[in-house]
Amino acid sequence: MMKQNIIAGLLLFCLSITLGPYMMRSLPNEESQVAARTELREAFAELRAAQDALEGDNVEQVADIANAAARAARAHVNNEFAGFRADNIAFTHAHGNLQGMLNILIGLFLGRLAVHALARQIISWGFIAGAWVMSGSLFLGNMMGQFWALQYMIWGGGILIVSLIGLTLAVIIRGFREAS
Repeated sequence: MMKQNIIAGLLLFCLSITLGPYMMRSLPNEESQVAARTELREAFAELRAAQDALEGDNVEQVADIANAAARAARAHVNNEFAGFRADNIAFTHAHGNLQGMLNILIGLFLGRLAVHALARQIISWGFIAGAWVMSGSLFLGNMMGQFWALQYMIWGGGILIVSLIGLTLAVIIRGFREAS
């Protein structure tokens, strides 16, 4: 049993669970999503009406079409952002929970491997670092608005993949200790 994985997993799991109510509270409410969709429909209807009313090369009518197109584009972005934020908050919450549970399971599993203690430590700390870097970047980026942190999410995933490959090789090459 690797205590550090179990402790790190429990901390990550608890952090993600306790941030759950905050995440749900900060979700865009249904009214704002309905308002964004309504704005989108109205903006595109205005754009269609302006295009249908175009007669020849009337400059004022072309300007009306351009304004309607800009309003429609802005409404489209607002509508997409309302759904995007909700999806990303749920994504962050799920990753924190799953990676916390993964570290708990890895902590219980690593002690049974028949590999050198240093190899177990490297695999163990790799899973801890990968989970915290990935989940931490998601928490900072999606919850706190620190979007610069999202670029480090790939590093956490990479560390987790390398650790998983190390764990797989350890199981294939050395197997498990004999039960006593």
